[in-house]
Amino acid sequence: MEPKSSTSRIQADESPPSYDATADEDSGKEILKTIKTTLSTQARSPLGEPSPIEVQRLRNFPLYTLLVDYQVGLQRKVTLSQADANHFLQLQDSMELYVQAADEVCPTEQERQALGPYFWSHLHNPCRTLGVPSDVVIVALDRWATYRDADGRYKSSLGPIRHSEGLRYLAIKLFIDKNVMIRRISSTLDEAEILIRALNARQGDYFESLNFETVVELRPGEGLNGWCHAHFESYTLNKKGTEYHQQQQKGTKRVQQEQAPGIKHEPLLQRAKASLIALKQRVAHERLNQLMGRPRITPAPPAPQYITTDDRITAGSVVNPDFWRDCSDVKHTGSIL
Repeated sequence: MEPKSSTSRIQADESPPSYDATADEDSGKEILKTIKTTLSTQARSPLGEPSPIEVQRLRNFPLYTLLVDYQVGLQRKVTLSQADANHFLQLQDSMELYVQAADEVCPTEQERQALGPYFWSHLHNPCRTLGVPSDVVIVALDRWATYRDADGRYKSSLGPIRHSEGLRYLAIKLFIDKNVMIRRISSTLDEAEILIRALNARQGDYFESLNFETVVELRPGEGLNGWCHAHFESYTLNKKGTEYHQQQQKGTKRVQQEQAPGIKHEPLLQRAKASLIALKQRVAHERLNQLMGRPRITPAPPAPQYITTDDRITAGSVVNPDFWRDCSDVKHTGSIL
C-alpha cells in the first residue's frame, strides 16, 4: 500500500500574507522604540549612573589588553595613557591588598563604607553599564599587572596563561573573550570581527573546538539558597595541545613530588588607602598574637567554601564579598567563571 502523501493547508494557488498585511512601517518603528526603551530602563541602576570618564576608561582598558593579547591593530589608535595605567595599577593593588587582609580579618563598618564606594565607582558600576562581568575585568587587571616583560611592558597573557595556569584556563579566556568581551567593548562590528579572526587563529594553535556546555550544580540539602556554579569543560585539544598538556602535567607532577561619617570630603582613593593600611595593621597584630599563642583580637573571617579546588580562579574577589553587609554573612569569597 502506498503511503499517504501529506498535504499543506495552503493550496498551491494561495500565497502567504505579505508583511504589509501584518505590520506596517510605523508599527515596526514602534516595536523597535519599545524594545530600546525597555532595555535602556533595565540598564539604569537605582544606585546611580557611573561617570562617563570611568565608563570610557573601563571600555578602553580591556580593548587595549585584547589587542596586545591577540597581536592585532585597528584602523584607529588605541593606547593606555600613563594616567589610566596608574589608575588601574592602583585599583589592582587595592584589590590585592584587600583580598590578602580579608583572608585574616573582617573589615569594619567604616572600612567597608570607604572601600565599597571606591570599588563600586571605579569597577562594578562601569562594568554594569558596559554589560561586562566585573569578575572577568578583575582577572584581566591581575594578568595585566603580572604578565610583563623585563622592561615592564604588558606582553600578552595568552602564553603566560598557557604556561602558568594551564590550557583549561586558556580555553576559558578564549571562550569568554569571543562570546562576551569582544562584542561588548568593540566600537564597531568591523573591530569585533578583526579581533575574533585573530582569536580564532590563536585558538587553532591548541584547540580543535571550544564547544562549552554550562552545567549548574546545587549543594545538597540547601535548597534554592545553595551554591550554584557552572563548569565550562567541553573543549577539544588538537595534537599540539595534547602534547603540550601531557608535557605540562609531567613537569608539574615532578615538581610536586620533589564614605564614612566625618571624612566624606576625602577622595575615595585616600579613604580606601587608609582602610587598607588599617587592615594590614590588624593582620600584623593577629599574626603576632598567633605566634605568641595569644587569643585573636577580632573574630576570624569565615573560611572560603568551594565545590572543588579547580573552581578557585583567584585567591578571592571583591565581587563576591558584599561591602554593604558584615563579612560574617559572606559564605564564599572565591571567584567563579
